[in-house]
Amino acid sequence: MKTVALTSNPRKDVDYQIARKICSYLKGHFNLICDEKMNIEEAERVSLEMIKERADIMIVIGGDGTILRFCRLLCKKGTP
Repeated sequence: MKTVALTSNPRKDVDYQIARKICSYLKGHFNLICDEKMNIEEAERVSLEMIKERADIMIVIGGDGTILRFCRLLCKKGTP
């Protein structure tokens, strides 16, 4: 596993504070990419299509709805 993708629900993770902490912990161990809508400098911002192609694992910060939304967007078979 080399590339970790990160996304966050901005209503749950105000100013991406949790995402930034996760990035600081993982930086130097993994390549970090994030949803292009996130405003963080710690990870490369890419489209969802690029996340789908490049990510080995995805960390989703939010509630059940956020997790299910990204499962549906990124899964290959259409079901989370």
